[in-house]
Amino acid sequence: MESVFKIFLILHIVAGTTGLITGPISMLVQKGSRVHILSGLIFYYAMIIVSTSSFVLASLHNIPFLFAVGVFTAYLTLTGRRFMTQMQRGKPNQTGNYEIVIAVLTGIAGLYFLSYGIYLLVHQYIFGLVFLGFSVGITLFLLTDYKHIVLKNVSKLFWLSQHISRMMGAMIASFTAFAVVNSTGRLSLLAWFGPTVVVVPFIILWLKRIKKEPVNTLMVFSKKRVAQKTS
Repeated sequence: MESVFKIFLILHIVAGTTGLITGPISMLVQKGSRVHILSGLIFYYAMIIVSTSSFVLASLHNIPFLFAVGVFTAYLTLTGRRFMTQMQRGKPNQTGNYEIVIAVLTGIAGLYFLSYGIYLLVHQYIFGLVFLGFSVGITLFLLTDYKHIVLKNVSKLFWLSQHISRMMGAMIASFTAFAVVNSTGRLSLLAWFGPTVVVVPFIILWLKRIKKEPVNTLMVFSKKRVAQKTS
C-alpha cells in the first residue's frame, strides 16, 4: 500500500505544481486568447489528476481534509469547463445527465461534510469549521446549479460568469490546500485565507467586466468558436 501511496503522491505533487503554474497564467491573460485556452486546458487536466489522486491518498491514509478538497476542486473544475463546452456547442443553457449526476454526487458529499463538521465541533475540534465551510460553499454552488438545471432561469452570459468563477474557485482551493499543507501552523490565517483574498478580486473584476461589456465579451468567445469550426 505504501508504494501505491508514494506513486499517487508523486502524481499529486506534479499535477498540483502544474496547476499552480498554469492557473495564474490563465487568470491573468486575456480571456479567449491562445495562451488562456492552452493554460486553461492544462490547468483543467492538472486539477482532475489532483482531485483523483486526492481521493486515493485520502482513502489510503484516512485524510478527510484532502478528500474534501478533492471533491470541491473536482466539482468546480468539471462544472466550470462544462459551461464553456456547452457554449462552444451553441447550447449554453442545455443540461442533461452529466450535470445532474455531478450535482447529486457533490450534494451527497456536502451532506457528509456538514455532518462530519458538526461531529468534530461537538467533540470540541475547531477543525470542524473547515468542513462546515466546504458544505456551505457546495450548497451555494448547487443552488446555482438548481437554477440552471431545473428552473432554466439564467441570464445570457450566465455560462461565462460560472466558467470564470468556478475555474478560479478551483484555483483558490488548490492554492489553499498547498498553503495549508506547507504552513508551519495548520490553522495559519495566511494559509487559509490568503489565496481567497488574492484571487477573489480578480473574479469580481471579470464579472463586472462581463456586465459592463457583454457584447465585447461575447465577441471574444464567438471569434474563438468560429476559429475552432474552421480549423
